[in-house]
Amino acid sequence: EDLLLQVKKEYFPETDHDEAIGLALTSLPSLIEMIIDLDYKLLINKTNQPFISSDFPIVKYNQFLENKKWPHGKTGFGTVGLQILAPLSPDLTIILYDRNIYKVGHKKQRVVDLIETKDVDQLNILQILNCFESIFFNEGISEHYIRTLLNKSKNYVKPNQTKSNLTYLLEKG
Repeated sequence: EDLLLQVKKEYFPETDHDEAIGLALTSLPSLIEMIIDLDYKLLINKTNQPFISSDFPIVKYNQFLENKKWPHGKTGFGTVGLQILAPLSPDLTIILYDRNIYKVGHKKQRVVDLIETKDVDQLNILQILNCFESIFFNEGISEHYIRTLLNKSKNYVKPNQTKSNLTYLLEKG
């Protein structure tokens, strides 16, 4: 255990909040370079069913690679077919998407009205699947609706579940 603690301190130094933020921001230029080709639209919810959000609200999804049964990572920032959804309010969501794969509204249209409840339901299910523990919604949503979404979401795999096994790089010797 002492060796493990020593390795942890040497290779994983503790950082305070400001250092962690600074470190995260150093990757911003390469992130922008990877997603600069994504198109964007503002989705306006015109239905009576509000958008929900979660404790992990930025959803990365790739319907294109899922449909192709791609066995590897599907939501890397440089991946063909990436979609990024971010709810802004119960009535607004922004979507960034690969315009070479998907059509969202009309080509020159920057704002798309959602008039089908089933479309809002699907976006809300993505929020449920992407959350860690909590979902957030306003008073316009009934408990029955949330329970229905939770039930429907059981048909899908949660993307935040680890698919790897952990093991030690160094063994006590």
